[in-house]
Amino acid sequence: MDFSQAREYLRSTAFLGDLVKVIGAAGLTYLLTRLGKRMTVVSWAVSTFHLAASGKHDRFGEISVKYGAVDVDNIFMAQITVTNESGTVDLKDMPLAFLVQSNAWIVGQGQHYRHDTIPFSETWRAARERQRTGQPYAGETKDALDEWVNKRREFLLPVLNRGESLRFDFALVSWDGAVPPTLEVAIAQAGVKVRRQPTGPHLMGVPTKYAVITGALVGVALTLLVALVARHPMAIGFASFAVGATASILGALTIRAWRYLRRLFA
Repeated sequence: MDFSQAREYLRSTAFLGDLVKVIGAAGLTYLLTRLGKRMTVVSWAVSTFHLAASGKHDRFGEISVKYGAVDVDNIFMAQITVTNESGTVDLKDMPLAFLVQSNAWIVGQGQHYRHDTIPFSETWRAARERQRTGQPYAGETKDALDEWVNKRREFLLPVLNRGESLRFDFALVSWDGAVPPTLEVAIAQAGVKVRRQPTGPHLMGVPTKYAVITGALVGVALTLLVALVARHPMAIGFASFAVGATASILGALTIRAWRYLRRLFA
């Protein structure tokens, strides 16, 4: 096949038909593979706010922040949103743990979950009771018990339906200066994968940088496809302009469609 014949083939409907077949076969293979490896994804995102800090001010003098009778450097508020990304699976009796990885303690929490209170796990509740009564286990020191209890919160979530989100608010005291505490989410349940969502600006619920990158890639593919099929330069120019002007929106829609299919077959 010489160059002119290849060009004619690329402009023909036969090429589009073959392209659709290849894409369809690849997509079907992927979906069947995913169906054989069903995994529920639970995503989480955190926002941290600096509420108060100890320090010395030239005009106002010394400012001291305390937690009870203990001097602390900083107080933070952390908001964590947990979402069941599955489109088919409702999670029940799910163990949900929030862990502080830095030099900080959790000193209070609030929940935004329907009208119910999510119970603590039996393990954490028992440890908190030993801490409150000052009766650690044999071989368990008070400092180790305080560290274990105050650097985590463990819950037993009755149900988290498909697509449902809930929010936890935590007050934290920190001894690491103005650096926000580092938190992690852990779920010890078979078939559940935990994924952290990136922070920053979003477009239609999609991180803006990912929407722009995806939109640019999809736009280039669409422009090339139009250039292969269209015979008029004006059509190619109009397609390039339309794709370029709506690239970020196109990228966000593409990612949302991909998320929907992933939840559907996850």
